[in-house]
Amino acid sequence: ITSAGIDVWLCKTLFLCPLKALPNECSSGGLSAILRCDDFSSLFPPTTKVKCMSDAGFFLDAVYISGARSLRRMYFGVVNTQGLQNTLPRTCTSHLDATSCFFPQNIINQVKSPLFILNSAFDSWQIESSIAPPSADPSGSWHNCSSSFKCNASQMQFLEAERKDTWFPGNSQPGEDKGIAVAVGDWYFERAKK
Repeated sequence: ITSAGIDVWLCKTLFLCPLKALPNECSSGGLSAILRCDDFSSLFPPTTKVKCMSDAGFFLDAVYISGARSLRRMYFGVVNTQGLQNTLPRTCTSHLDATSCFFPQNIINQVKSPLFILNSAFDSWQIESSIAPPSADPSGSWHNCSSSFKCNASQMQFLEAERKDTWFPGNSQPGEDKGIAVAVGDWYFERAKK
C-alpha cells in the first residue's frame, strides 16, 4: 500500500483528508502519473491540493531514423492487451486513436491538475528505443550516439530538432540554472521567482 493509497483511504473512510497530495512516479509509473493525474485528483475533495510529477515517464511517439514510428507497435499491444481504450481521456480519444492517447505528448495539454514533467532532453533509452533502435539502424551508425552520446553533427542536428519539437511547445518552460530539487520545490510550494 502506498502512502497515497493510505491518504485516499483515510479521506474516504475517516474524512481525514490531506491538504496536499503529490504522486511522484518514475519511468512507466511516470507515464501513469501523467495518464491518471486527474483521476487521482478526483479521489480527494476540492480542499486537497493535488499536483502530479512524472520523472522519466514521457515516452515519445517519435519517428525512427528510418521514417517509421517507434514505440507505437509496443504501445498498441499494451493498450489492446490491457483493454485501455475506454480508460483514456475522452478529450483525446474523441479525435485520436487510443494508442496515440497513450503517448503523453498527445494528452498533457488536457490534464487539468498541475503536472511537473522531469525528463532528460537526451536520454539514451529514448534514443535507442524511440529514435534509433537496432531494427531501424542495421548499419549501426547510431550505436555510439545512443550508447555513449558520441554523436556526429547530423545526428546532433536530428536530435536537436526532435528535442525542440517535443520539449519546448508553446506552454512549456525550459529549466533554469537551479537544481532539480529546488525547481520541483519552487513549483510544488508555488515559490515566486527571485
